[in-house]
Amino acid sequence: MSTPEPDAYTGQTIKVSGFVTHIPTWPDDFFMISRFVLTCCAADAYPVGLPVRLTGDTPRPQPDTWLEVSGTAATETLDNKRQLVIGAPTLTEIPEPRNPYEY
Repeated sequence: MSTPEPDAYTGQTIKVSGFVTHIPTWPDDFFMISRFVLTCCAADAYPVGLPVRLTGDTPRPQPDTWLEVSGTAATETLDNKRQLVIGAPTLTEIPEPRNPYEY
């Protein structure tokens, strides 16, 4: 993504994989799908992620569960900031990748 305006992506399909993180200040129908990115070595790893909004009776996945998440880009306000989120998601549990980092 090249523009910081989340509305620019509304309606586009998103498909990512990562591990589940619960953000304490977010409502229970949200979680973060996260990965660690390396630019040089493990010592400089930093987390990146996208919020996911659950729909219907979809249960909130447990922290550290690895998922593939497919859904539609939407804009939500979390922690008083407008953010790109994955809405109407399909969640598929996957094994932790042999190399869980992104480069």
